[in-house]
Amino acid sequence: MIEARETDIESHQHQLNIFRLADRPGRRYEKMRPHGAGDNGVLWARACDEHYQAFGDYERQAEDILGFLGADAQRTCVDVGGGAGAYALHAARYYRNIHAGHISRAMLDCTHPKGGKARLTNIALDRGGFLHYDHSPKEKSVDAIVSVAVLHDPADFWKLVGLRRLASMLKPDGRFYLLDVVLSFNIARYESHLRQFVESLRGPAQSQASLRDQYRIARPIIEVLFERVGLQRETADVADEFLAVYSCARPATHKSGVGLDV
Repeated sequence: MIEARETDIESHQHQLNIFRLADRPGRRYEKMRPHGAGDNGVLWARACDEHYQAFGDYERQAEDILGFLGADAQRTCVDVGGGAGAYALHAARYYRNIHAGHISRAMLDCTHPKGGKARLTNIALDRGGFLHYDHSPKEKSVDAIVSVAVLHDPADFWKLVGLRRLASMLKPDGRFYLLDVVLSFNIARYESHLRQFVESLRGPAQSQASLRDQYRIARPIIEVLFERVGLQRETADVADEFLAVYSCARPATHKSGVGLDV
């Protein structure tokens, strides 16, 4: 009975969201738009959290990220699109404040009780992805930003807009960590490589749809985008040709808004 009731509520909320979004300007990529009746619902968020946990060790991944960014009890970090708090809940032990942003209110609702159970009081949950999260009302700038598996979704132009927004939030010498799907294989053999990519993931049918409908990015393009928004690459790990890990810094001489001449 509880599951059925939650599903009904989610479906109703989805319809309300459609009406609310109908009057918005159509020229902007709307990352907050729900894509199905289950999106932004409690059941959907729980299923996503369980699905992601099956792919890897959350704690180990968080330790790897902290290794790239460094940690300091006086610093502030923003986790953009961090799911149900995989990184934020672990990193909260090492930072003064953690701001966890996600487009799904239900996903944030999944994070909240975990933080309470761990008695963490320095995590702020904010609705918004890399195109909508706004840090300015909280603090002028932050020391570090983390983005794991969210940048691949929109087209390249909106990737550029999102990265520019994130870069502008960083303090001089602030650090940016990206883990995402970045295609770095030989383009002459792209068909066999994409077939391998789909077969390597669980749920081949869903993976094929994702590969078709989402805007995966090539290595030369993402590296140009970093340069355009004033992020300086420090490390790049593209060993498996499909996933990439980048650690970038905002140079101390970089001024907010500089670097976007397109």
